[in-house]
Amino acid sequence: MPKIRNAIAAMAVVALTVLTGAVDAYAAPASPAATGFLFVYYGTYQDNVCGQFDQNQSVWGPCTNKAESLFNDGYPGNRDDAKVYWGANYTGAWRYLYNGAILNDLHDFTFDPSNGASGHGQQLWHNIASSSWVNL
Repeated sequence: MPKIRNAIAAMAVVALTVLTGAVDAYAAPASPAATGFLFVYYGTYQDNVCGQFDQNQSVWGPCTNKAESLFNDGYPGNRDDAKVYWGANYTGAWRYLYNGAILNDLHDFTFDPSNGASGHGQQLWHNIASSSWVNL
């Protein structure tokens, strides 16, 4: 009888270990991979994609002065940070956007007030016309 109890106990421990391992593996979500894009949205909180840029954009086309939220999903590494500009062709005031950063409501953010360029200190909301990839 003790051998049977020991065998049952051992099987229970093995079953518990297997189940616990399976639950842990399932419960731990995988890290999402970067897409390499700067996402521009017509709406706040990443609603209604306007455009996605993986290269410098001297003009944002239909997204020009329409952005309400941003997400920098650039590939980590060299030139993974974004710089958004008040004017087309990388002109005017700017704001940096670190890799992985999300700006949910551009009402809450302004262009750098210290550079003195056109648009400095203004809200990003409906005021971005171009962007580039940089190292910060």
